[in-house]
Amino acid sequence: MPDGINARPLGAAIAAFVLITLCGCTAASPMPSPGHVSLPSDRTLRSIIEAEPEHPVFEVVQETTDFDGDHADVVSYESGGLLLRAVIRRPPSGAPESPAIVFVHGSVDPDEYSGLTEYDELADALVDSGYTVVVPDLRNHGESEDDPAWETDMDVGATLDVVNAARATASDPQVDAERVAIVGHSLGGAMVVKAAVVAPDVARAVVALAPSHVSPWEDVTRFASGTPFYDTIMAAHGDLEESPDYWRDVSALTFVDRMASPLLVVHGTHDDVVPIGWSRLLTAQWTGAGKDVELIEAEGADHFLNGTAPVAQRITEFLAERMP
Repeated sequence: MPDGINARPLGAAIAAFVLITLCGCTAASPMPSPGHVSLPSDRTLRSIIEAEPEHPVFEVVQETTDFDGDHADVVSYESGGLLLRAVIRRPPSGAPESPAIVFVHGSVDPDEYSGLTEYDELADALVDSGYTVVVPDLRNHGESEDDPAWETDMDVGATLDVVNAARATASDPQVDAERVAIVGHSLGGAMVVKAAVVAPDVARAVVALAPSHVSPWEDVTRFASGTPFYDTIMAAHGDLEESPDYWRDVSALTFVDRMASPLLVVHGTHDDVVPIGWSRLLTAQWTGAGKDVELIEAEGADHFLNGTAPVAQRITEFLAERMP
């Protein structure tokens, strides 16, 4: 069982440039200029809520045994008009109707990302605990198709990808549709919270590991101010004063009343990438809205939750209680 989250390609990118925590932008990604951005103004979390739900299913692309001989499938599924890839790991028992976890990756250089290796030790431990683990490659990552608006859409498209990955997982004949959880790290942690508020039916439980802010404006002002990327975002959307409706409608906090699933937040006290104060604020906001939320502050742990009790153990204990 791992002693933290294994996300090898992401570590160097974080040290190089802190913008990897927001908006799908990575240290190695080129900063687009304002003149190159064209984004419809109505692409928000609200637009996902108001749209007809999609009903994707997994199609097997390849069978692989890259995980110490364990069986896994590389599958495809549709999301928002794009064809995306995911890896499905099955528990050793092979028992039908297993509980499932959709694990959402954080921000990472798309040129280095691989769904076959990201967070593999954590996935190993979760599979060994009896879960089917689905790791989707969100748009613009791995073999998934690209979305030209990806870098500046405040991860609205990627949030839809999470929703559709959970729906496809629930339709898998070897999965118990009533026991699907969504788990995410860093930017992925924020996205699983967003997915749970826009589509409350897709997850029985939600786990956010060192999540970035669920209100993208806070990410933008903290990490992008004074950079060319900030100008790009302002050209696409305007600032908070100019476009209050837009920024409200891309924030999960706006839709907290829709949250139906229990939420576990785990954050290291020595996280020097995403402030632990953001998880404390998230927990307070969810508590104030009368939602089921728990925060674990991992003493001494960094952004990858190294230096703390095994992350998989914390996740499985929570899920065993909330979706037995």
